Amino acid sequence: MTSAIPNIQLNIRFEASDDTSTANMRIQLGQTDIVLPLPEGLCFESTKPLHMSLSIPHPMHQETNYARISTSSAASNEGAPAETANDKAFKKQFLLPSPASSKVSSKYQTQWPVIGGEDLILDTNAILSSAAFSANFEAGIIRDIYIAGCPGLKHLKGQLSIPIFKVGECAQERIADRIKQQSKDQYGSYYKINGDWPVQDEGYDEYSALQIYIPETLHENSPVRALTRGLRVTLPKGMSRQQFSNRFQRKLSSCSWIEWRKTEDAIAHFERKNINPDIIDRYTDYGTGEKCDISQATELYCIRNENAQDCKRLIAVIENVILEHMGLI
Repeated sequence: MTSAIPNIQLNIRFEASDDTSTANMRIQLGQTDIVLPLPEGLCFESTKPLHMSLSIPHPMHQETNYARISTSSAASNEGAPAETANDKAFKKQFLLPSPASSKVSSKYQTQWPVIGGEDLILDTNAILSSAAFSANFEAGIIRDIYIAGCPGLKHLKGQLSIPIFKVGECAQERIADRIKQQSKDQYGSYYKINGDWPVQDEGYDEYSALQIYIPETLHENSPVRALTRGLRVTLPKGMSRQQFSNRFQRKLSSCSWIEWRKTEDAIAHFERKNINPDIIDRYTDYGTGEKCDISQATELYCIRNENAQDCKRLIAVIENVILEHMGLI
């Protein structure tokens, strides 16, 4: 006996108020219940609530129908007459691609952004071993690099089907302070409905620095060293903090979320996954008190801290920035 799968109920209700500008809109979808104020410019003037309801077929209906067809056809296959072309065409519309099919996965595979770009010099060992590097590198100021994540970004990764993390650089021994401030700011927690109405997601007040996997082949002369949850970079003498910061961000822009989201690969990915375009651009509110100051989150990157190749390319980005400043590449 097969139990019926109920439809999903979508209810939208406009609730009256003495002040028409403060009326509420209640949205109920399944177990979710959201109450929102009406956006600016929209008012509800009726003295009675307005209720709209829509019953949406559950996605499992299609899979259940196909299961029933498959079962019944298998049971009656013996001694049954050959299927007609119309029967086969009717069955075909219920077929779903197998998730284990290699052809399906390759057909819909998204080309992720390349960290550091195609012209990144990944193997810097020869340069770091050269007499020119030894003769010209003199230790200067120190900067720390970190990759940070939070429950909100983890949820966003699930929605977008692509890894997104906060990557930043700061003064020596200041990673913990930066992470604490990002949690307080709830960095990247906002998106805008139709590009105008800001909405805040939860889970962005618990940022933490993540472990960066260092390749075993890291050269002994590399200006990059591992921290427990980050990287320490020794700049060459004469290279300022601002010079390194600007060049580091420019070199890393190849995997910047706000840059990649505009590419053809990204647009095709969003359309294929039917991703809500409103949630793609992320913002942070730096306002104080009741004053709102929404700014775009520019330091979100498509990078995986646990992936050896991604970490190797991140270190190569840092080394390339320094070697370019020294005129060695």
